[in-house]
Amino acid sequence: MRGDAGMLLGIFVFIFIAWIATGGPARPISFAGPYITPVTDVGERSEGYGSIGDTTIGKFYSDTIYGGNNYLSPNELQGQLNDIKEDAADSTYKNSVQISGGRFGGEDEDDEYVTLTTSGNTSVDITGWVIRSSSKKAVVPQGKLIAWSNGSGALINIVLSPGETAYINTGKSPLNTSFKENACSGYLGARYDFTPSISYNACPSPEDELRTFYTGDANSYVACKTYLENTSGECGDTSGGVAPSSCRLFIAERLNYSGCLIGHQNDTNFILDTWRIYLNERDPLWRGRDATLRLYDSSGNLVDVYEY
Repeated sequence: MRGDAGMLLGIFVFIFIAWIATGGPARPISFAGPYITPVTDVGERSEGYGSIGDTTIGKFYSDTIYGGNNYLSPNELQGQLNDIKEDAADSTYKNSVQISGGRFGGEDEDDEYVTLTTSGNTSVDITGWVIRSSSKKAVVPQGKLIAWSNGSGALINIVLSPGETAYINTGKSPLNTSFKENACSGYLGARYDFTPSISYNACPSPEDELRTFYTGDANSYVACKTYLENTSGECGDTSGGVAPSSCRLFIAERLNYSGCLIGHQNDTNFILDTWRIYLNERDPLWRGRDATLRLYDSSGNLVDVYEY
């Protein structure tokens, strides 16, 4: 038994002497960081990630794997690295465009949205801007100034004027496009679910439409007016009983979204101050809490940070 112990001690002494003879603590491998390729013989170059203590990847390995105080999971680590790669100078639009909250982390992507608001004195083209969290990102698309029910209308860059708002929804648009609200949008709010909602009353009143566009005789005008006075006043709601025959054509042509657009698209102040932007994602993007969203302009510069 004593002989075995003496032999084991002798082996340790031999290994220690050999280590000292080959450089001991002065050998590069003793203080090198993690390696991409296996460490080989002396004199042969091995490729390393970088030394522990570097301000990039090495720092995160040091903080997480080698006993740092704040442990990061692999997913969180990747998120931190992504943030480093997109670390950017401040945008010239900083303090002019802000992320001001929304609804995050639900189970339905159609209920999730981010709000952008603008201030200052200049208009801002936000198409191509990026919103990102630690693990997800989204790019602001183009939209249509007026969204027609038949899908017509050209796509344009989304430009926010001072004081305007953009709701950037994660899901799919009911109209298959991003669009700007207008004086007829209440008809859309009455027909589709929007988050945030569009007021059912955000359209011209039926009585005003009748007064402006009705082409029948005086008697039929009075009958139609009486009928419309019994409706709720909400856009598109003409359920006030059985409509007089003289009124049905007018209702079909005018008291709906398309008819409203035809009658009012050239009015002063027809276009309102809110964009509805859709990312067409199939799942929610943002965490429900304890997260940070960063807004970057189209040049990759940082515009705003929102923590919630």
